[in-house]
Amino acid sequence: MGLNDSDEEPLLSRQEMIQAQDRGLDDLASIIRRQRDIGIIIGNEVDEQNGITSIFIPTFSYKI
Repeated sequence: MGLNDSDEEPLLSRQEMIQAQDRGLDDLASIIRRQRDIGIIIGNEVDEQNGITSIFIPTFSYKI
């Protein structure tokens, strides 16, 4: 039993939907990688700023 035109349309529609989802996931993965890179850059900047301020600002120990 072969596929007729009406049977092929839902299959193509599903394939197109999966391809669109794949493109969306690729875009999302790219965004997440970029956010990770930004987070690393911010973390490095914070570490550098902490190093600079520790030179000028003495560290105090507070006892409660």
